[in-house]
Amino acid sequence: MVKNLFRICFCGLIVACCVGKSNGILRADDLQPKVLCYNIHHAEGIDGVVSLDRIADVIRRSGADVVALQEVDRNVPRSGGVDQAQQLAQRLGMHYVFGGNLPLQGGEYGNAILSKYEILSSVNHPLPNLGGGEQRGILQARLAGPDKSFTLLATHWDHRANPEQRIASAEFVIELSKKIDANHPLLLAGDLNATSTTAEIRRLQSSWSRGDAASHPTIPVAVPERQIDYVMTSINHAPVIIESTVVMDEKVASDHRPIYVTLSFSDSSDRAKLVSRILFGSCIEQDQPAPILATMAREQADLLLFLGDNIYANTEDADEMHRKYQELAAMPEFQQLIKPIDVMAVWDDHDYGVNDGGADFKFKVGAQQQFVDFWSQAKQLRFKPGPGVYSSRVFGPVGRRVQVILLDTRYFRSPLKKGERRLGGPYLPDADATKTMLGEAQWNWFETQLQQPAEIRLIGSGIQCLPSAAGQETWANLPLERQRLLDLVQSARSGPSASLVALLSGDRHWSELSMVATDQMPPLYELTSSSLNQNHPRGTPTENTHRANPRTYHKPNYGLATIDWTGKKPSLTLEIRDQEGQTQLSQPVEFTTE
Repeated sequence: MVKNLFRICFCGLIVACCVGKSNGILRADDLQPKVLCYNIHHAEGIDGVVSLDRIADVIRRSGADVVALQEVDRNVPRSGGVDQAQQLAQRLGMHYVFGGNLPLQGGEYGNAILSKYEILSSVNHPLPNLGGGEQRGILQARLAGPDKSFTLLATHWDHRANPEQRIASAEFVIELSKKIDANHPLLLAGDLNATSTTAEIRRLQSSWSRGDAASHPTIPVAVPERQIDYVMTSINHAPVIIESTVVMDEKVASDHRPIYVTLSFSDSSDRAKLVSRILFGSCIEQDQPAPILATMAREQADLLLFLGDNIYANTEDADEMHRKYQELAAMPEFQQLIKPIDVMAVWDDHDYGVNDGGADFKFKVGAQQQFVDFWSQAKQLRFKPGPGVYSSRVFGPVGRRVQVILLDTRYFRSPLKKGERRLGGPYLPDADATKTMLGEAQWNWFETQLQQPAEIRLIGSGIQCLPSAAGQETWANLPLERQRLLDLVQSARSGPSASLVALLSGDRHWSELSMVATDQMPPLYELTSSSLNQNHPRGTPTENTHRANPRTYHKPNYGLATIDWTGKKPSLTLEIRDQEGQTQLSQPVEFTTE
């Protein structure tokens, strides 16, 4: 009987695709769309009223560019005998596609996708039907934009207590994803009828990311306690990052709350570019000569990382900060350096606006605007929406991928504990568990970035990560946060998809190599490069029990990371070079696991 039901439903599937009004179609350069997942309960609210206008209003308020809908009726008497997907698309000026999975009252019941992007193709797949339950399905659609086409899988899984059919559905999704072009992003959105701790969701997360480890409850609709509705991204396809997740405060229109994510699509040109030579440095006095920048330009590198103190602003005045950025832009050596090369940038305290500044800096919003304005104009850099200037990019084809993650250690950082001033400064280690270096949103984002496939990862921080506390600003001032960083880094260095990882930093006005290792963690190296145009006046470093090389360098310098892709596994060499391009420090870094 189950087989017969399955056959009837499959043969009776109708996928109706139509184009709504085109006035809502996004520009192709908008790389941060919103994707909404919403079980609309055939537009019947908890008050018993069927209202497509109400559902359309919820979608409109979300600002979503793409919508995955579940429990959608097509020509079913209980909801007025209308094509609900078509009606919603018409109200919202969107394209749509419907996938029917179950005959109902002479009509159909299933999933739908609404999109401001053109729907290029679609197919509806029946999911495994075990134990005589309702036939469920997964609607696959390829959408035109933003940077390139991507695929969305919209689905609704079995609701019964026995997880057998949901586990089978998870396996189906995993196998289906293997057949979809890995050069394009792949998304999954739906009511999965399972919480994040269940076997079926854990199985999915072997190859899918839901953006962060937090729970975002969507039911019961009045006071949500459990998340069963999700938007996920495939980690085995072209990178797309979930920047944020929001559950809307909507309690009436359906028996589920809508949930949406803001995505960041990586530039497809990054994926085609093989990166082998990466320059990095920090600390530029914008009103002083910087001949080292011309030396760096002669390196003919593939990527350049500015690790903070890119100007010495030290102000809460927007006009003054803007003027100092323009001084940097006016330097011929700076323009010569950045013109032919890809650039990434993060700030430290002096371009943040205040020495040793953290979350309590009153001008941080204005400082971020100045930072984003300058770098977006100087090199058309894109930054995620919202607080902070952290960023991540993946370069290169499969097998030769380099991920660069730049962390913001200013915008969210808690106040530091002070004591008697030592050689490095007044700061003391503080094990207060309520204090943070990155803020929880950035921590969740960072964990998501480490799930992106890459053979080599370089993690940049304005302040040093590994060195011991000697009064200076360092991650060691918040030892619980430092350990959290090390734990996440080690997770990225282990397992079947292990990456080679190195840390990069600036700030100190000298350069040094640091290393930590334990029985559980093979050697992890950090190379600090600072300053690009200032001599360190004292000429001697502070104490660092994790210094891997007794030599430090206190004159203008820059860092160079060179990747050798020719071996069975890639290898990395970290160097500090001086104003003449001569090597002052060098350290090879190799895979530590087989």
